Amino acid sequence: MTMSEEDNIELREIDESDLELLRRWRNDPSISRWFFSETRISRRMQREWYARYRTNDAEILFMICRDGETLGTIGLCDIVRRHRKAQLGRFLIADPGHRNRGFGKKAVLRLLEYAFCAQGLNRVYLEVFESNAAAVRAYQACGFEVEGELMQSIHKGGAYYDTLLMAILKQDYERSRSGDASTRKRRDRRRRALAGTVTALILFSLV
Repeated sequence: MTMSEEDNIELREIDESDLELLRRWRNDPSISRWFFSETRISRRMQREWYARYRTNDAEILFMICRDGETLGTIGLCDIVRRHRKAQLGRFLIADPGHRNRGFGKKAVLRLLEYAFCAQGLNRVYLEVFESNAAAVRAYQACGFEVEGELMQSIHKGGAYYDTLLMAILKQDYERSRSGDASTRKRRDRRRRALAGTVTALILFSLV
């Protein structure tokens, strides 16, 4: 399965020939610093994971490619077809030289097109470290909105970290892609309302 995109960005489902590259990326500290897990992956563990993946209808993982070069990975996890939702996960751009060039954003938008148009999903969500400000801004640029904060959600390196829950609905994706100004206004109202709620909670806690 291959999906093309403008600027030569394409998503290709992983196959067995990708396993060693995936393992190297997974074990690279400069890449895995934003992963939730600290586990180093052996070749045996990678093969066992791939065997499970091939029979798992609730996940699909793509390689992000450009002009024949593999840039990273992105996928849908925890797909629940009954509720038409899935989690965006396993997202990485491996080479620092390929970051901050718009490739990641195009890959996310292509995945959303696949999720909403090809798979008929209604909701795509994700969880990201609150401290990963660059990632949060990038997801917001793709239409994701912050739904809430999960306090001390991840334990890594002997410390606890807060994460943000972000999501986008099909209706908002379609409106944003069509340039619907009302979608942007509605998002602004939601953000102002959320900011007001947070402010009210802070003031209440000070009373």
